[in-house]
Amino acid sequence: MKFKLNPFYAYIIGMWHAMPSKKGIGVCGDAAPHFAKMCLESNISTKMLQEGSCIFFYHSKLKKFFNLVIEERKERFKYPNDFASSYFAGMFDSSGCLTNGKIMLRGDEVDEFILHSFRFLPFRKGRNILVRNSLAFAKFVKDKVLFRKDLLEEI
Repeated sequence: MKFKLNPFYAYIIGMWHAMPSKKGIGVCGDAAPHFAKMCLESNISTKMLQEGSCIFFYHSKLKKFFNLVIEERKERFKYPNDFASSYFAGMFDSSGCLTNGKIMLRGDEVDEFILHSFRFLPFRKGRNILVRNSLAFAKFVKDKVLFRKDLLEEI
């Protein structure tokens, strides 16, 4: 089976990249049930496993595709389109929070680079990225965020 990137997969990849489980394809934290529901409803997986606060499933070809997208995200998400907004909405849904009125995500230097190219003024320390232009970021992802819309309304 050949996989093709679409906004739904970009959202799932964003969730998985921000808060990955140690096994399989999964998410840890309070977004894990939401992740499981989306994967089951879309028939990505028929069986979900749980270990602690992590929910995951095994699918080697899909994981290989997800890893390829993560490696190529500087090229795949270089324009502020549906794919990029879905990816960052997934990251926000799995790891986003507000700190002093600013959005904070979990990500790495590539995510910081992409956010910087979109002029969201990111500042990264470790795995945390503070989005200083949070209002513009909120407008960018507001239609794609499914789980934490209440946080976006507080900005």
